[in-house]
Amino acid sequence: MNRVSVVPALLAMTLLLSTRSATGQERSDMDDLSDLRYRLEQAESSGDLVALAKLYADDIIYQTFETAPVVGLDAVLLLWRMFLDRATLNSTYSSTDQRVWGDDAEDRGITVQAYTMRDGGEETADTLHYTLRYTRTPSGAWQLSSALYADDLNADFRIPRLLPPTGPYRIGGLNLQAVDSTRSELLTEDPSDLRSVSAQVWYPARPDDSARPEKYRTREMTRAAAEFLGWPILFNSFFELVDSHSFSASPPDGSDAPYPVILYHHGYGGFTRVHVALVEDLVSHGYVVASIGHAFESMFLETPSGGLILFDPENPAYAARLEEAHGEEQERLKDRVVESGSIEEQGDAYRALLAASPRHQESTRTWSADGSFVLDRLAKLNTAEGPLEELLDLARVGVIGHSLGGAAAGQAVTDDSRVIAGVDLDGFMFGDLIDADSDAPFMYVSAARPWAGVGGSALTVFFERSAGPSYLVVIDGFEHSTFTDLPLFLSVWPGEEAELDGERALGIQRAYVRAFFDRHLRGADATLLDGPSRDFPEVSIRSRNVP
Repeated sequence: MNRVSVVPALLAMTLLLSTRSATGQERSDMDDLSDLRYRLEQAESSGDLVALAKLYADDIIYQTFETAPVVGLDAVLLLWRMFLDRATLNSTYSSTDQRVWGDDAEDRGITVQAYTMRDGGEETADTLHYTLRYTRTPSGAWQLSSALYADDLNADFRIPRLLPPTGPYRIGGLNLQAVDSTRSELLTEDPSDLRSVSAQVWYPARPDDSARPEKYRTREMTRAAAEFLGWPILFNSFFELVDSHSFSASPPDGSDAPYPVILYHHGYGGFTRVHVALVEDLVSHGYVVASIGHAFESMFLETPSGGLILFDPENPAYAARLEEAHGEEQERLKDRVVESGSIEEQGDAYRALLAASPRHQESTRTWSADGSFVLDRLAKLNTAEGPLEELLDLARVGVIGHSLGGAAAGQAVTDDSRVIAGVDLDGFMFGDLIDADSDAPFMYVSAARPWAGVGGSALTVFFERSAGPSYLVVIDGFEHSTFTDLPLFLSVWPGEEAELDGERALGIQRAYVRAFFDRHLRGADATLLDGPSRDFPEVSIRSRNVP
């Protein structure tokens, strides 16, 4: 039995190794790959840590997120010892010849690793599956560039793809980040700190066949997200290989301008690219979408140059909000909201929840103000001096939010008269909407929960009391995280299954969200909102005050 495995490769995001061709002799791709695999297997089976370190060079990184990163030979030693302490390992190798989605690299060398965990004296047998990914260098040699982790990996495995948009427009993108000099930062101890806000802006763009799409997430984003969440880097590493359908800094397509504008607020602790499949689809149908980053409550903010402003999840303000969110009192009151048997009871439960959640109330109002600040910045981009000159119709602005972002969407239609329509995707409605006199069209969307009381939703009271056109949408087979891109990528994580196929789940969201904005920002016919649909039997929908 081998005593050392390629677990170091599994836990590293980037591993580089070069191969050398035999002097004066032509070598085939399979010769190179076989040589790499042989050297790796020999180093593992012999327990030669120096040889392993040479293979992995100094680019192997092991990050515990509690200590400084460990690199090179030290990382190999650390990982080897750690896993020998925890498990008995055995590796096998096979060869495949497959392409990676949207990338010129190839996946070869499917690795299946059996292991027996030793935990408290008890042994548990299980299997890890992962792929060693090789790429070709400019000189023609092959390099081992990364290891990808997946459940039930086999020769037919493909990197998950981002669902393609369905509209006719090409998609351009740019980042904006600025400091709001009119607002103090409430989440730091220094009273002189000012509020920093970012947004990823997507817009209809002119075709450019020579351009390459942006990656769904950059390597820096992958590492930052893993560090923020305290996850192993490998859990997110495959995101680097997924192409988006957006082209950075592409020239705007003004042929049908101006286009309606939609603000997007992610959930608490998320970031601007958590729902790209929905956003890109809206843009492909002629919308401009700005996804907003919220300082100290997003994982990070993106800068115009593509850099990241990172946030510490241990900062006192963020920790205090999480403590409030997971406290027994808030959990009890949320259950009371969901399980309420009448509109009056649900309204009373909401007021009790809001009174017990001062930090959530503050964040909801702050996020709404962030959205208003982004609208101000977009107005500047829309001028003759801006990169989006006359592209945006700022008289037709909507807002979408997921989770706490849904509460920010509700707050936005009460705070900013420029925002004339909104959608809440499965978010408890913190903020001031409960007693606001808003007639803005709004769609309240919830995952179906068997224990839900009145209307089958935690948002029924808002639907019933709305003075304007309102819709209550409840979707079977959804969970809270289904209202993101996550359903598209569940196949990569072991033990994760969804009741609905990922593309189906995103297709439902795309259809109803776009129908809502088509009707209430464009004045278009949207019969999908009028009642049950044979195309979407998972969805129940009710409406009020709709002409």
